[in-house]
Formats: sequence, structure tokens, C-alpha cells
Amino acid sequence: MKKTFSFILLNFMLLGITNSQGFGQNAIDILKEVVNALGGRKVLEGIKDTTYSGPMELTQMGLSGLATFYHKEPDKLRQDIEVMGMQITTAFDGEIAWMINPQTGNSEEMSERQSTDMKRQALNFGNSILVHPEMAGISYSFQGKEQVEDKNCFVLEQIFSDGYKVILYIESKTYLIYKIKQSILNEMEVEI
Repeated sequence: MKKTFSFILLNFMLLGITNSQGFGQNAIDILKEVVNALGGRKVLEGIKDTTYSGPMELTQMGLSGLATFYHKEPDKLRQDIEVMGMQITTAFDGEIAWMINPQTGNSEEMSERQSTDMKRQALNFGNSILVHPEMAGISYSFQGKEQVEDKNCFVLEQIFSDGYKVILYIESKTYLIYKIKQSILNEMEVEI
């Protein structure tokens, strides 16, 4: 009788643990919930251009500013960033990355390395990367839960085919992306 009671108690404890939020989560399940929270696969597939705007931090430099990102599916991106009263504009047209030099006002083509980074960013701002990550050669890995400011977040690592990684913080109650952390131009870490 004592063994049976212990076994039943152990099963109830395990059931409680496995049903608790975050346990047994995997990246694909969380990603599906993110897609649903954003309106579902069909809605996201129908969106062809998006504008994001808000504060950003250049964490290693201790700077903050405002950023506006204009994205056109699948891989076109323009970024207008205002830091310390200076406007910085960069863009990727699907093939070539360019920037407007804030000192001269002239448009300049970016290096091959910078173009690769801009292409990744262009893909990362699109909805297709959430709906069809395999088409862009992207995988996701669940990294656990983390408290970000006052939000409980699932942490997903987004891994590009070349090994580049982006960290997504998904608010656990709403399944909306709360924060994105990535390196840009292989040098600066940025939180959006």
C-alpha cells in the first residue's frame, strides 16, 4: 500500500511539473504561438510591407536613440536611426546594401560583409521568417525563460544557416516579441 501511494504521489508531482508554464516548451511550439498571436499564418503571409518604429539601444556604446525600419517582403529593408541628433540611413534592396553618409549626405555602397549583415536583418524583419523559417535556412532553439524588465519571457535563439544568431524574447502571456537582441555589422550589439 505504501509503495502504491508513493507511486501515485510521484505521478501527480510529475504531472504538475510537466504542465507548468515553460516546462517541455520547444521552439517550434512557441513560434507557432507567436504566429497565432500576430494574426495567424494566413494573415502574416498576406502582409507585404511593414513599418516598425521605436526606441533602440546600442548597448556596447551606451547610446540610445530612435529607429524606424521599413520592410518589404521578403528581403528589402531601410533603417532610419537617430542617435545623438544625427540621422543614419542604411538600406538593402534585395541585392545591394547602401547607406547615406551622415557627414556628407552622399549615398555609398556598403562592403560585402555589411551587405551580408543587412541581408540578414532584412530577412529578420519579415513575417516569412516566422511562418516559413526553413525557406530562409533558419532554425530556432528554445533557451529557457528569463525575466526582462517586468515581463516573463521565453527566450528563443534564431540561428541562420551561416551560424549567425539573434535572441528573441517572447512575452509568455501574449506570445508577442518583446525584445530582439542581435549584433549588427559583426561589431555592435543592439537591443530593439
